[in-house]
Amino acid sequence: MLLRKGTVLFEKRLMNTLALTQVMISKCPDNIKSFLFQAAESATNWNTLIQRAEEVAWLAYTDKLLNRVYTQDQLEEKNIAAVHQRRDSTTLHNNGHPGDNYCLVHGRGTHKSEECRTIQAAAQRFKVSQKSRMKHIRINHMTTDITEQSDKQINEDFIYTASSYTQNNPFFITVTLFEQTQKALMDTGADISIAHISMIPDSETLNTYSGNVRSACGNVVNVTKELGNAKLSINKSTVSCDLVITDDEPNTSSLV
Repeated sequence: MLLRKGTVLFEKRLMNTLALTQVMISKCPDNIKSFLFQAAESATNWNTLIQRAEEVAWLAYTDKLLNRVYTQDQLEEKNIAAVHQRRDSTTLHNNGHPGDNYCLVHGRGTHKSEECRTIQAAAQRFKVSQKSRMKHIRINHMTTDITEQSDKQINEDFIYTASSYTQNNPFFITVTLFEQTQKALMDTGADISIAHISMIPDSETLNTYSGNVRSACGNVVNVTKELGNAKLSINKSTVSCDLVITDDEPNTSSLV
């Protein structure tokens, strides 16, 4: 579900690869965070990252897979036991125990339990799960250091912050600014409202803006001016808001 939603956002170009990767790693199960972190460093595009994520996704649900194997093995053992009860007692040795080629999963056959591929595969999956958990513990400290370093580089004046309403946020709306209809991006996670210079009449007085503004992916947005108490009409309601002004593309407003 997480990979499918990320691919939809990527195909619609609502978020770039870096931002999608950061969101996916933050929301994925802990068992595969380290694998995706390493894959993100070497991936050349979104499809490559998705392919790697699909390859390691099963590690996040090892317990469910092992439980499924165990349940299936129980059913097979019951079926084998029922068949054995119908067999003649001569199929067992005189001491009441099965022969050398007896498997706990498949019963009497051509191999022993320690040679059974089903048992070996289940044991191998369990070992991989344990190694993955230990590796995540070792990498966790490194990931924390990287996060702290990134936080220091980002100014408090965000244009975008994380929001839990990922399905409906952000979205486009139609607004009226300076008696002209404009298309705006409504984002309830945004910290400020930003408008393109082309939307502001020359008659308006703009003040100098000294803060730093970053987009969702961390890129710096070129902002040097601000406009206070701009009248904005949405449907039949009029609100007053402070706008920071940019000359970067795209020329679409982003509103709180």
